[in-house]
Amino acid sequence: MFKNLANKKIYLSLVVVMVIIVAIIFGTAFTPKETVASVNGEPITKDELYEVLAKQYGRGTLSYLIDNKIVEIAAENKNISITDKEIGTEMKKIIEANGGEDSFSYALEQSGITEKEIETDIVNYLKIVKLLESEVEITDEEIKTHFEGK
Repeated sequence: MFKNLANKKIYLSLVVVMVIIVAIIFGTAFTPKETVASVNGEPITKDELYEVLAKQYGRGTLSYLIDNKIVEIAAENKNISITDKEIGTEMKKIIEANGGEDSFSYALEQSGITEKEIETDIVNYLKIVKLLESEVEITDEEIKTHFEGK
C-alpha cells in the first residue's frame, strides 16, 4: 500500500513538473514580438521602440509620471476633486490663449496632442492649485509689500 502511494506521489510530481516545463516553453515560444513598423521587410519591434524612447525620454517621462502620482495621492488624501465645470473654465482659457477654437484645434493637430491629454493636464494643474491654496496663505500686507515695495 505504501509503495503504491509513493508511486502515485512520484507520478503526480512528474506530471506537475512536465506541465510547468510545457507552460514555460509555450509562454516563451509564443510571446509575440509585436512589430510596430517595417523597413524593406525588416521589422521594428515594440521592444526596440521602447528601448529607444526610454533612452531619449525616460528620465523626463518618469519624472512626469512620478509628479502626477504624487499630486494624485496628495489630492486624494485631502479629498480634493475637480469638477467638469472647473475643467471647462480652464479649457476655455487655453483655447482663448491659443487664438480661438480653430487655432487651438490646429495646434493640437500639429503637436499630436489630444484634447483629452490637455484635460488630464488641466486636472493635475487644478489639483496642484487646490493643494497649494490649502497650504499657503498670503496676506494682503504681503501682496501690498510685493507690488509696492519693489
